[in-house]
Amino acid sequence: MKKQDSTLISYILGILSIVFAVLGSYGITGIVLGIIGLKLNKDKKNPLYNKAKTLNKIGLILGIIIFVLSIIALIVLSYGLIQK
Repeated sequence: MKKQDSTLISYILGILSIVFAVLGSYGITGIVLGIIGLKLNKDKKNPLYNKAKTLNKIGLILGIIIFVLSIIALIVLSYGLIQK
């Protein structure tokens, strides 16, 4: 795979990481796609490099935040069920 292709794939994964972090799987998919996208982003000369890096970081951070909030919500809900 060419470096140029990997940067484009990284850019697409960055967009998908944000979408999946918000829409599904408790943020886990966003975390995974964000990490893969950051690893694939190699070509610093490509104009998409910085955009791909930023999108992947946003997807990764959103995924982590949503994952933590999901765990907190599960703890609070299970604590409420135990009290009843």
